[in-house]
Amino acid sequence: IEDDIAGTVTAGDQVTVNGILKLDQRSAGRQRSSQFDLYMDGVSLETDTDAYAEVTLSDDTKEAIVSQSAEPDIYEQLIDSIAPSVHDNKTIKLGILLQLFGGMDKEFPDGAGSRGNIHMLLFGPSNGTVNRLVGQGTNAAPRAVSISGTETTAAGLTAAATTSSDAPGDDPWTLKAGALVMADQGLLGLHGVGSLSGDALAALGRTMDAQEVHVSKASQTQSLRANTAVLAAGTPPSDGFDQYRPLGQQIGITPELVSQFD
Repeated sequence: IEDDIAGTVTAGDQVTVNGILKLDQRSAGRQRSSQFDLYMDGVSLETDTDAYAEVTLSDDTKEAIVSQSAEPDIYEQLIDSIAPSVHDNKTIKLGILLQLFGGMDKEFPDGAGSRGNIHMLLFGPSNGTVNRLVGQGTNAAPRAVSISGTETTAAGLTAAATTSSDAPGDDPWTLKAGALVMADQGLLGLHGVGSLSGDALAALGRTMDAQEVHVSKASQTQSLRANTAVLAAGTPPSDGFDQYRPLGQQIGITPELVSQFD
């Protein structure tokens, strides 16, 4: 995309681009290759306001949903459908179910607001149970991103500034959306939350509270939407809880971050 349609969207936005498919023949000096690069020459660009526009349901599926919703044990059916291999833990499964449906953003008379997203934190032994529950939650969500705390930095959670030869104008810097921005209006599944660095934990807590990422890196200063529900899992360092030690010392994350979870 070029000219007046360039620079009209930010990292993490869902867009529809209309254009013309073209071929560009590769060459090395005066010698042309038999290989071609396929690219699209963008003509127009539209920002998608519906985060779930790609989700389509047939009439039969809609009728089945309406019919099943009237059954008296609908809650039990939905709870049992989440991680069937994980026995019991029905309260946790109900929490994941309610998180997938989400709540409503509220604004109070004094101007303060309350987020509608639900944040959940699961801690348990390293037998894979909590990770399976997080995995099932992200699989069930129509829009979700799954990451591991051992491989994620603060920039990987929020946004990173990178150089690009395709950047508009004379500024080579562009923003690459992180996991929280990519999961906007969806669910972030975070495995091994206790393995995040201090900077990453602080960035996670700020974004969970503000529901947006404020970026000021290199020449880029922007605010990116991160209206994201977080489903995080971890294990205590000792692979078991010590009833004689404060819980906060055993899970390896700060009290400020714990307070962001519901």
